[in-house]
Amino acid sequence: TSSITFISFYGTCQDCKVRGPNLWACLENRCTYVGCGESHVDHSTTHSQVCTKHCLTVNLTTLRVWCYACSKEVFLDRKLGSHSPLPNPRLSHQDFKIPSNPTLKIPLAAVFDDLDIEVEEDELKTRGLTGLKNIGNTCYMNAALQALSNCPPLTHFFLDCGGLARTDKKPAICKSYLKLMTELWHKSRYCIILVMNDYK
Repeated sequence: TSSITFISFYGTCQDCKVRGPNLWACLENRCTYVGCGESHVDHSTTHSQVCTKHCLTVNLTTLRVWCYACSKEVFLDRKLGSHSPLPNPRLSHQDFKIPSNPTLKIPLAAVFDDLDIEVEEDELKTRGLTGLKNIGNTCYMNAALQALSNCPPLTHFFLDCGGLARTDKKPAICKSYLKLMTELWHKSRYCIILVMNDYK
């Protein structure tokens, strides 16, 4: 990620030479194209229109992935159903449809390995779904926190880009929320996490 950070701040669009941040890199295999986004001329979109198979791109500042084929942001966990029970271990292959290509058979284990997702038969619980201890009248707050913690864009920001969260202002709500998300989504999480008033 250090090379991504370097390119995002010091790199330039290959077409108009505008400097980062917010440059977009093509994710097509062996393609090294880096282009500007909508805040400039949007050469990244032009690249995907000229090279029609180059439909995935990543923002080098925020690490968001965009698919031009479906015009949506891509969340890998949503496609794999990480918020639902794990796939049946008896299934060895899953059909994946690729536009303009026949159905491709890919072993599920290979998909999970490539995405660095641990799959164990005895671990049927999903991360992030855990109880929060009610300390008085906090049940409504706990429900809201549980819902927010399972909102992929917000959770990914705090788990993957926690260093970008502002922690210098009082009350340090970002810092407290970052700590809570880290605890909620930790591999060896507790069954109940106590929500305390950390920002006095």
